[in-house]
Amino acid sequence: MGKVMQETSIQFINGDIAVDFDENYKFLKMPSLLVKDNKKILKIEPYSIQDRRLLFSLSKISFGIKQTIQLDTVSDLTVVSNKQIQILSNAVLSLEASEVGMICINKIDRSDLSLLSPYESNMDQKTMLQLPAVRLLNKTILFNDIHQWNLFRDSVFGDFGYLIHTTKGINYFKKITSFQQNRNVESQVDFIVDKQHITDNVLTVELAYLTSLEYVIIYIDDILINGEIRGNQITFDFSRFEEIPLCLSGTSHLQIITDNKLLIGELSFPKEEPVCITQNIVISDKKLRVLGDLKFKELPSEKLFAVANNITVSSIESTYGLLSLKFPCQITQAQLILKRRGKNIFKRFDGDIDYDNNLASFNMSLYFDENTKILNGRRWDLYVLLHAENEENLYHITSDQKIEAQKHLNYSPLIQDDPTRYTTYDQKFQYYITENKGLALVKNSESMLIAERFNLKTEVSDLRIKTGRQFQITVNVRGELLSKFIFKHVIAVNRNTQSYYKVDLPTDVVKSTETSWTARANLRLDNEKFVPFYWDIYIEVIDENNRLSLIKIEKATEKVRSLVRRKALFLQVRKAGKLLAPYITVGNNLAFVYHPVQDFETKLNYFKENLARVIEKVFRKHFRNKKIWISYEKNAMGAHDNAYAFFEYMYTHKKHDQFYYVIRKDSPELKNLSAMSDRVLKFMSLKYFIYMFSAELFISSDTKYHGYNLHQRDSHLGRRMARVKEVFLQHGVNGLKQVPAFHKKRGLLDYIIVPDEYEKQMVINQWGYDDNQVAVTGLARWDKYSDLTDTIAHRQIFVMPTWRKWMDGISPEKFVETPFYQQYQEFLSSPKLKEILTKYNVKIAFFLHPYFKNYVHLFDVDESIIDQHSYLDVDMGQEIQKSSMMISDYSSVLWDMYYLKKPVIFYQFDRSEYLKTEKSYMNYETELFGDQTFDPQSTIEAIEEYIQREFSEKQQYIDMRSKYFTYMDKRNNERIYKAIKFWNK
Repeated sequence: MGKVMQETSIQFINGDIAVDFDENYKFLKMPSLLVKDNKKILKIEPYSIQDRRLLFSLSKISFGIKQTIQLDTVSDLTVVSNKQIQILSNAVLSLEASEVGMICINKIDRSDLSLLSPYESNMDQKTMLQLPAVRLLNKTILFNDIHQWNLFRDSVFGDFGYLIHTTKGINYFKKITSFQQNRNVESQVDFIVDKQHITDNVLTVELAYLTSLEYVIIYIDDILINGEIRGNQITFDFSRFEEIPLCLSGTSHLQIITDNKLLIGELSFPKEEPVCITQNIVISDKKLRVLGDLKFKELPSEKLFAVANNITVSSIESTYGLLSLKFPCQITQAQLILKRRGKNIFKRFDGDIDYDNNLASFNMSLYFDENTKILNGRRWDLYVLLHAENEENLYHITSDQKIEAQKHLNYSPLIQDDPTRYTTYDQKFQYYITENKGLALVKNSESMLIAERFNLKTEVSDLRIKTGRQFQITVNVRGELLSKFIFKHVIAVNRNTQSYYKVDLPTDVVKSTETSWTARANLRLDNEKFVPFYWDIYIEVIDENNRLSLIKIEKATEKVRSLVRRKALFLQVRKAGKLLAPYITVGNNLAFVYHPVQDFETKLNYFKENLARVIEKVFRKHFRNKKIWISYEKNAMGAHDNAYAFFEYMYTHKKHDQFYYVIRKDSPELKNLSAMSDRVLKFMSLKYFIYMFSAELFISSDTKYHGYNLHQRDSHLGRRMARVKEVFLQHGVNGLKQVPAFHKKRGLLDYIIVPDEYEKQMVINQWGYDDNQVAVTGLARWDKYSDLTDTIAHRQIFVMPTWRKWMDGISPEKFVETPFYQQYQEFLSSPKLKEILTKYNVKIAFFLHPYFKNYVHLFDVDESIIDQHSYLDVDMGQEIQKSSMMISDYSSVLWDMYYLKKPVIFYQFDRSEYLKTEKSYMNYETELFGDQTFDPQSTIEAIEEYIQREFSEKQQYIDMRSKYFTYMDKRNNERIYKAIKFWNK
């Protein structure tokens, strides 16, 4: 059959390629899309047919440049608009017409981008591909192209520029402006605006002289709109502004790209009378002011959703990110609105309409991608904004489906993009019908969704130690239609947000009915299988769709909880220096902890603990009258941090004579306390246990269990410590990463010392504490800080990466395979680094977090330029003061260097992954007080720049200091003491 000569258009739509045929085309054969590169031809079948539009998935297209596209039944394709861009989760794609009329698709790996200076216009490599300007933040492209409006709230822009692919296969991002350099736009007026006028929601700007324009952008704070160019006249269309979320006000500037140069200028608007652009947008006093909630112009409040009428859909079809609904009436436009349950938060999606069948399809793929990174449950109700017969109305979507008595029948199958299980935290989606027949969407982990769908209740009802170094647990599952599952066996799963590792447990089924299932399983201490630290209990099942799924055992009965708490010190099994023990989680679940036996976990110390409990009980009145305060640092090993600094101040100034310091007798920093030995409690001594049971107050730089045993909270002392008030001096300034363990609802902290008003507001707003539970004093150790750079013969750069939780218990063999090790090893072993450091007489002090102690030997460093230190090898505070600059990633120690008015570099090669698992209270784009680098090369370049600056700070970071430090007067300890006395009176 010969090919049909037909003009057919091709474009990107919502993450896919759409091919549109005109009404004369006859479908004699379903067309396939052919994608050709130098090696092969990929044939892609359409996954959806909508009227005369075929949709093809882009996911199987390989990375590459100039791959040609054609249909096997069509000889002539037309690109709707040249140089289209499509952003996927892992790639940037573009469509363009080649010089010979072929349609080409280009696919560039988003993670494979090099930054090119905005002033470096001459490249030594020929450009093969240049895509329209996009926004790049730390190698993450945030929207498609500058022809589309966009908004980024609470942040300034990152970099704008072009994506460039060279003949040598290098992907560049060529910046055209950089707000990270804090450019003063108003002082850099490179052109003059002659006149401007506004009609029909369009702003027209006319330049005073004619120039060759390539791109023009107007930006108003964090709003960006591309202009349409006609000679020296540029128009900006504001008609879509009702789609933009709330933005209070902003100044407006233009940036013009011409002849590879960036020009910046300011628009001057009439000052006397406000100029209306749209109903909700006015220009007044040189400010563009946005009035009201523009994103939902017709939906001003929660109340409108409450009174929305229902509309019943008769067909619901869904895949990952795609939802198709059949409506009972003729529709011309439809917008799906997801409303977060219990919150006034909305998300809107435009519908693709099949007019003949009253069908609307909504693509939410990118939104689904965003939410899979959030590791907790969310729930949405579905509404639709319908445009029909010249009216626009909001409806609550309901289903014509009968509400089934068996709950699981009201749920769709699990929706997932990738069936591979990477962790137990992987997020899945399900649509379901509510009791009121409303259509809703829920997102959670697989085990939580299964429990909801089948109304499952789980528990551990019995726990015993059996011969052969093993625990026997009895687990129960109750719910609807358990016959839908094939129960395989009980498993233990290592708690980790980055990987999935399980141990199958020998399982004996005790009972299995339609509504309940009971089994016994044994946890044997097998050093070849278990890894540190925490293990949760699950059941592997085959679900009704023949998928391998997990059911989490959520609760422990009161009998089990009581046993664990009464026998906590003895309910454990040991083998070859390893320990496995049960514990009760915050949510009253039974879990297990596995770790190397610590040298203080001995029967003698267990005996002393129980004896001290009896002694304290007998002499309770005596000890309570002492009003004992106790201080300590990480794992009771240190005497250099805030706890030590405050203790030393209190001892020296003779304040509160019943204030004691806990430290291990083998600590290398015990010597720091030699002059205060009468107030030292030797860790695990009988006196230590008695005073710990008797304490009125803990005052520490780490959480309270660092003074005892981080893995033991169910013992008598562990439970007693939980009831003692904690003054948290902090290990450092918070903000760079979230610490849910410090939140008020966790009950660990009672009174928090912070360095500044900025962090106080974070502790109140993010952690949930009251104003009277937070004191702004400054950190205790800063009182003794001074600049010691001249006390050493060279300049020193302090490098200290922070630990990643997902690496807990990782083997040395696996550790060297991690991006963390490879990035730092590449950085430390770089010949370029050695050349620079040697040339300028600079050395690196490489410090490792205490949790790195088993991996220190794996780093191969050049001792001529790098001094490598483990925790407590030397006084870290002294080394910070001797250093001229610091490099870290997310560590709070960066604040110490900033306090000393010395430069810092944030080396964050894994920022996106880190923020996914740890998150942050700070905005990394606008609130970091130092340069940011993302690979060894750029880090080394930043080092050389600061060496040449003689390690002087940049002005933009100097200007930020007053925001982060309320006091710099060396009176922090005095304020801390007064604050504690006032709070504890």
